Amino acid sequence: MKLAFYKGTSLVSRLIRWKTRGKYSHVAVIFNNGKILEAWQGTNSVRWISSLSDGHTPGTKVDIFDIDTLLMEGAAEKFAKSQVGKEYGYRTILKFLSNTSGDNKDEWICSEIALAIAIAGGVPLLARVDAYKISPAMLSWSPLLTFNSQEITV
Repeated sequence: MKLAFYKGTSLVSRLIRWKTRGKYSHVAVIFNNGKILEAWQGTNSVRWISSLSDGHTPGTKVDIFDIDTLLMEGAAEKFAKSQVGKEYGYRTILKFLSNTSGDNKDEWICSEIALAIAIAGGVPLLARVDAYKISPAMLSWSPLLTFNSQEITV
């Protein structure tokens, strides 16, 4: 399993990067079988996509990171499948922006579901941090991730 971190260029992406003081505005999960899952505000849901470019601005740089420890991919993908179709976490975004606490497992933001999928596969990428507090930039800081390559959306 890999994580794809987007360096988005839209106004929303730039605001996310500004708020989080990071270079990433979005993250998707790439499974070894080629399936890609993300929580995406454009469709207001957790969804499967066929390419890293689906629904994303052409020319966006995407950094691909490997997970450096044994992950139970079957368990991770089973959990991911059970989340498809759930709503995008607009309330979670508001809580993140206002620094208030709270978790809602009926809706997801991208970094939150990426972390939850890794945890379902037995890999806590960031220990002792609640998933709803994680930004894409913060998730990329995990010591269990190693940069692999960069792609550019078309």
